[in-house]
Amino acid sequence: MLRPDFLSEELQQGPPPSSWADFTAPRLRQFPHYKENITFHRVLGSGVDGTVLKVRFGDGEPVAMKIASRPSHTP
Repeated sequence: MLRPDFLSEELQQGPPPSSWADFTAPRLRQFPHYKENITFHRVLGSGVDGTVLKVRFGDGEPVAMKIASRPSHTP
């Protein structure tokens, strides 16, 4: 399967890449716990850009997770 140009194969660990080339073509790194079960606790807030939820990945500590909204495309 083809990976979109804005996604990276690297895990999101350590500081983000910060060279000039990284800023001209930014890429999203993979969340390190993406294969773990997600437990949803509650909605923390929502707005025009999306919704923020309190979740837990596996047995880890609770964290805030933002789910970004995408505008609907009308023909």
